Amino acid sequence: MPWIIRNGGQAYLECGKPNNGGTKIYSVSGDVELPGNYEVPMGTPLPSCWNWRVACARGVPSRP
Repeated sequence: MPWIIRNGGQAYLECGKPNNGGTKIYSVSGDVELPGNYEVPMGTPLPSCWNWRVACARGVPSRP
């Protein structure tokens, strides 16, 4: 919300695709090193979200 207040609603809408602006929150849990809630632009294809999850949440944690 602070980002939207600082940058404006139009800037937020430009984060997503035309007629589908803004962002969406995805929850990542399970066998990942960095579980949590992540925000991606609306209209991001699911395969891109999967690749993004592996990069940001670091996939399966290393085992000793």
